[in-house]
Parts: sequence; C-alpha cells; structure tokens
Amino acid sequence: MIFGYYFVILHLHLPPLAAGMSSEDDGTDRAARAERCLHQLCRVVREVDRKVSHEAEHYILEGVTMNNIQIPEDNSLESIKIREKIIRDFYREWKEQNPSQRKYNVSLKEYINIRMVSIVETSEHAAKTYLSTIAVLQLDAILTGARKVSIKKTKPGNKNQQPFERMMIMEYELAYIGKIKMTVGIRRRTHEKVQYCITAIQSI
Repeated sequence: MIFGYYFVILHLHLPPLAAGMSSEDDGTDRAARAERCLHQLCRVVREVDRKVSHEAEHYILEGVTMNNIQIPEDNSLESIKIREKIIRDFYREWKEQNPSQRKYNVSLKEYINIRMVSIVETSEHAAKTYLSTIAVLQLDAILTGARKVSIKKTKPGNKNQQPFERMMIMEYELAYIGKIKMTVGIRRRTHEKVQYCITAIQSI
C-alpha cells in the first residue's frame, strides 16, 4: 500500500525534470528547474507520509481482524484466550504459505526457522497484550529485519529452552507499535536459529 501511494502520486505529480528543456537552456535554467522539482518532490513526500501515517493510525486505533475475527484489546482472560487462538491460527496459515518454515535475516545473514516451540512460546506470551499480538502478525518483517542486541544463557529448568545452548535477543521497530523483542534460540551442535518468542517491549 505504501509503495502504491508513492508510485501513483509521484507518477501523477512529478513530470521528468528534463521535460520541456531544450538544448539551449543554460545552466541557470536547469538549476532553477531542478530546485522547483526538488521542492515539488518534498511536498509530495510530505503528503504521502501524511496519508500513510493516517492509514497506520487507523489500523492500530480502530482494531484489527484476523480471519474476520476482531482482535480484542482488553486484558481479560477471555480476550487473552481469543488472542492466543488467533496467534496459533496465524502461525498455522503462515506455515502453509511458507513450506520451508524459515526466513532469511538480513543482519545475521542466516535463516531463522519456525518450529513448534515458536508457536507455543509466542502464543502464550504475546497473547497477553494487544500490541504484542499485532506485532506477531508482522512476522515476515520481524524475521527478516530484526537485529541482534545480545546473547544470553538459557534459563535453568526451562524445558522449552533445553534444546538450545544460547538465546539471542533481537529487536525490530514497528510503526505505531514500537520496539519489538524477538528471542531466537541457538540449537546445540547444529547452531540452527529458531524463533522462540515475540513481544512488544513496552507491553512486557
């Protein structure tokens, strides 16, 4: 949608800089045309940003639906259970659309894999808040764009962390949600990276 705004508006409102120029135009004319074009470009970009911001704000403030089910925003036990089911259903559909069950992370230059533990941990923790649930729905962007912040030891006694030798903390910034924390498990021996949990940091 955002790229669509930029393409349509720029195409309609920004004719090529060289349009109307003749070989006789001197440097002053070219500089003046370039300056006018730059001012026009800045105006168009501001308008696009305004429209995109309005759309993103509407997306967050008015509520989001998943498979025609509105995601509840309150923190009642019933709402948490609904959000947990929504997250699990989302992962199921994501796996159907991504048979390899992995995405390439640009910063790590490695694949981050989705496994059963990803679904179990994320649905349990992210479902506790509305913003964390919304963040999970941006899974592709987080998997590919998150950056490593730190490496931590696994928690003793945590069965879900036993297959991992270390836990990597990664972060990603989402518009109108804020900073997202993604925990990635590093498997013993193979060093395979597995998405462990995703939450909105300010919602923890």
